[in-house]
Amino acid sequence: MVSVPNAPDCPADTRLSPTAQRILDAAVDVLRATGQLSMRRLVECAGVANMTPYNLFKSKHGILAALSGRELDAGLRRLEAQAPGDGLARMLAGLDNAFAALEADPDYYRALYGAAYGGGDPALIRIFQEPRVVYWSALLERCRDEGLLQAEARGGLIIQYLMDMFSGAIRRWLGGEITTVQLSAQVNYGIMLLLLPHMTAAGAPRVAARLHLAKALLDPA
Repeated sequence: MVSVPNAPDCPADTRLSPTAQRILDAAVDVLRATGQLSMRRLVECAGVANMTPYNLFKSKHGILAALSGRELDAGLRRLEAQAPGDGLARMLAGLDNAFAALEADPDYYRALYGAAYGGGDPALIRIFQEPRVVYWSALLERCRDEGLLQAEARGGLIIQYLMDMFSGAIRRWLGGEITTVQLSAQVNYGIMLLLLPHMTAAGAPRVAARLHLAKALLDPA
């Protein structure tokens, strides 16, 4: 499994206590129900003292960071269970899993991503993006090692463009300009478009096939 470091405001110990887990579960319920994380609603829902979330997570940012990390960890566990194969297969399966989760629970994910990207807070955006940069870096290195990505491809630039593209698409989704299906198509199209010139002959056809599928969703006949 890809190792993902703790975000800056997360507790150092990833083995959270039952109380911490209950707070995160309550945070999910509050976000899903109200679209924002009210600390007053959180402590009422979790049944804990007012200072307990701060003692365990330091701040609202820390709770959001922990939620983001938990979602990424859950996605990685699902991916491990699927055992999709090489790095490119993992990448495509991971994208499919991520957007299936958004489709299944849009109210929660709109609130979660809205907290990170909707307000334009650089600190929160960094908290959300840093572990995903690690994840994508590991995927690209695996593809390079497996002969799917060209050795000279500049992974850092690819990932930076990917993050910029993703944040822009997420903002359009949060604003109601595009549906979840359109969000998935736009992100898949953008990622494959970024990757295609850098793939080897072994990887390019699979990336081109995904690009074609995404384009078909964006421009239906």
